[in-house]
Amino acid sequence: MQKRAILEALDRKDLLAILDAHELAVDDRRKKATLVDRLSRARSVRLDTALEELPRGSLKDLCNSLGLDDGGRAKADIVGRILNGDAAKKPKKPANQKEAASRTPAGKKNGKVSGQAARPYLEHRHMALKKSELYSSLWASCDELRGGMDASQYKDYVLVLLFVKYVSDKYADTPYAPITIPKGASFKDMVALKGKSDIGDQINKKIIQPLANVNKLSDMPDFNDATKLGSGKEMVERLTNLIAIFENPALDFSKNRADGDDILGDAYEYLMRHFATESGKSKGQFYTPAEVSRVIAQVIGIGEAKVTTKTTVYDPTCGSGSLLLKVADRAKAKVTLYGQEKDSATSGLARMNMILHDNPGAEIHQGNTLSSPFFMDGGQLKTFDYVVANPPFSDKRWSTGLNPDEDPHERFKHYGVPPGKQGDYAYLLHIVRSLKSNGKGACIVSVQAPCFLVDQMSDRLGDPGVIKGRGVRGWPDICAHHRDLRAA
Repeated sequence: MQKRAILEALDRKDLLAILDAHELAVDDRRKKATLVDRLSRARSVRLDTALEELPRGSLKDLCNSLGLDDGGRAKADIVGRILNGDAAKKPKKPANQKEAASRTPAGKKNGKVSGQAARPYLEHRHMALKKSELYSSLWASCDELRGGMDASQYKDYVLVLLFVKYVSDKYADTPYAPITIPKGASFKDMVALKGKSDIGDQINKKIIQPLANVNKLSDMPDFNDATKLGSGKEMVERLTNLIAIFENPALDFSKNRADGDDILGDAYEYLMRHFATESGKSKGQFYTPAEVSRVIAQVIGIGEAKVTTKTTVYDPTCGSGSLLLKVADRAKAKVTLYGQEKDSATSGLARMNMILHDNPGAEIHQGNTLSSPFFMDGGQLKTFDYVVANPPFSDKRWSTGLNPDEDPHERFKHYGVPPGKQGDYAYLLHIVRSLKSNGKGACIVSVQAPCFLVDQMSDRLGDPGVIKGRGVRGWPDICAHHRDLRAA
């Protein structure tokens, strides 16, 4: 049964419960149609998981609304019945006991379904991946690597392996796929390398390099780095065990349903969030918390705007791309994404993140946005409909490789050169210069920056209507990675 049809049959209170559980924002919580539309488009909402979190009474009511049998106590059986739709239509009340007996299906005794008769109800569940299983497997792979490096390093290995497994399952031997899997470079080929004495070198040469070359991925981790993975037997065992974790039959992504679910993208962000927590340095370097991203999307108003594939969204300091993707998810239609990231490894993660989130056409490039902006149009900075950014806070090295007084892009000509220790202002001015005349932008800056700096920005930029108001000054405590925030 279609996802939207099931959502439309739910009560408003149940729709709100699902929205709140997934921390999804919606403009009008009073209109059921608005709630249904938001959940239908949300890639992060897995329908079977969302239904299992509802009370049993709500599931029985849903069955009745859909004309399905509402019998049984096990929520898993009821959810399976709802998802299979016609496989378990609510039977008509028999005219007599003899007719009732004639309607009892094979495998059903005393009103209970068993054996083969139960399988249609549960067939869908065998086709779906549980996020809990996926997350635990991924975190186990982190444990396998933890001894040799910190989170800022082993995230690269885990996420690349996740990427290889996912694209191999989803796109191997698939024509016109968004990513190409070269012959001999799939996850199956990686499995064949387990236990080999030169496993690290072979993974690099046979798997990683071919994938990176044909799909224009860059700065992939070195699976033959003895300083991180150990040498000799230690490396062989560590990589063999790491691959084995992803062989778990429960992680067969080829059977992942495509009804708006984005289980891999969610898993990617789950890991990024934990890596940001564990890495004691640069907590915001590659991940912008979903809570912050949603607020930024609301600030620029992309959810209410009329957009098309020609609508452009740009992040000059995109990290892993999480902010870009959350803003794009808020839009009512597909938009075109652009991003630049200074850190080479993180820019590679952003490119993979785009593919995992079904945005293979997104343009992500590595480089210093302030000293060497990539996106140009006829010798001038390319301009965009929307620009969002979570730049390094109070970046004291923002002018490295750049002479602000002679900036060829004239970002500081009209509004002044930022103080040497306050990079927030520099990134904000880059955003202003990168916006179309009717474009909208939002930039997160640190409250550690002197208040006069934000006031100065408002005073200098406020007259032409570039900045409206003072932005968001209070952020939820749940934004653990960025407790000291304000948005301009």
